[in-house]
Amino acid sequence: MSIRRAGTKRVPHGAPGAPKPKTTYQAVQQGFRELYNPQKETGSAIDVDVVFVPGLGAHPEESWKSEAGFNWATGIYDGVTKSSSESASKKDGLARDFPKARILLYQYESAWVGDLKVKTFLRDIAKSMLEGLQANREVG
Repeated sequence: MSIRRAGTKRVPHGAPGAPKPKTTYQAVQQGFRELYNPQKETGSAIDVDVVFVPGLGAHPEESWKSEAGFNWATGIYDGVTKSSSESASKKDGLARDFPKARILLYQYESAWVGDLKVKTFLRDIAKSMLEGLQANREVG
């Protein structure tokens, strides 16, 4: 006869009492990341800045992906365009429709739950973004 303690039995994943999967976090580089700059790409003057700002708790890059794999921020389909024979380029997204727009991605710490939650206020994130955008315009 074998004895099995309740505390050591295996519980199927997702069943009541099953251990919760650990949430993983990625380090996020803070500030702006330039995705497209018409001055660098074509020599054209910048007319407008388009800034992608991910939602709270969202992945800064994955937030902009469609179900088909198109990333609106980068203008790239998971490495290739829809026609698999073509190579992808940043001119497939907004840069194609707005050739004189500089496209920026604002990245910030946005984990709001769990052990790694951010201890800051939304107004601080907004202020940091606006100050960074102003500094980016002066440099760019």
